[in-house]
Amino acid sequence: MPNRVLAVVRCGDSSLHGTWSTPERDFDVAVSYFGKDELKQFPEASHVHRYKGGKWDGLYDFFAQNPQVLDQYDYFWLPDDDVRSSAADVNRFIQIAIEHGLQVSQPTLTLQSDYSHLITVHHPDFLLRYTNFVEIMVPLLTSDLMKRTLKRMENSMSGFGFDFIWPSWTEEPSRQVAIVDAVQVHHARKRADGELIKTIAKAGTSNTAELRKEMAANGLGGEARIDGVPVPYIRVHGAIDLSGRPVESRARLAAKILAGRLAARKKMLVKPSHSEIARHVAKTIHASKLRWKLVIAAVATQIAAIVGFVVSD
Repeated sequence: MPNRVLAVVRCGDSSLHGTWSTPERDFDVAVSYFGKDELKQFPEASHVHRYKGGKWDGLYDFFAQNPQVLDQYDYFWLPDDDVRSSAADVNRFIQIAIEHGLQVSQPTLTLQSDYSHLITVHHPDFLLRYTNFVEIMVPLLTSDLMKRTLKRMENSMSGFGFDFIWPSWTEEPSRQVAIVDAVQVHHARKRADGELIKTIAKAGTSNTAELRKEMAANGLGGEARIDGVPVPYIRVHGAIDLSGRPVESRARLAAKILAGRLAARKKMLVKPSHSEIARHVAKTIHASKLRWKLVIAAVATQIAAIVGFVVSD
């Protein structure tokens, strides 16, 4: 891999980073440990950092203690410690991100993952989808974006809001921000069960409070709401299909997203309703006027699937 990549994981005592930090990897690993074992060793890591706190203030302290890495590496991958993957899959994800000139990106979540945003769940019909949102769970950032993010990280434990800020910082948001469907990772822990979430609560703050602060600091908002905080609607600007062809027509994009979501729904750990899928598609492609047509299409697609028809675009 021509570009140097450092994966920096904030991990506790039940971390799954060992699933992807095996010798087959084409990237380096740094561990920022917040667990209880002061003698715990990490032979897989080129850098070991120990810090009690949240994910993002902990990462800030790691970079403050190791500032040289910001110039030694071209990309930084910042996964949560409850993400299961393999070195081969992470290698491929990074390769795709670099080949497509992505400044911020993430792999998709498996259908059996617990998720917060449907857009981050694997879609079977795409290589990648260009979006205005990359979740803080597993982001890959260029060194320039990492340096800029540091200014916001010192006083943020959760990182809530960074997912919306990163795309606004890229040079060409519609083509440099993407969710890579070609590679899936598994989010193994339920969202509310993480040690870091409990740490944030003990510190007297919350994800919502930090989201509100980041939106205000960066002049962002919108018609959507997360826990009452105005945020932009999460969009898909376009995509690349499995054959490598660009998908830019909103109608074709909507049809492929809809058909894929309906086909995968039964296999999902958290199953969205048909109407939720239709709303997701309409909002995702910024097609509010098409929403009812998409609802009808969702029902028609489901009926066709039940009676044995094959849906294609």
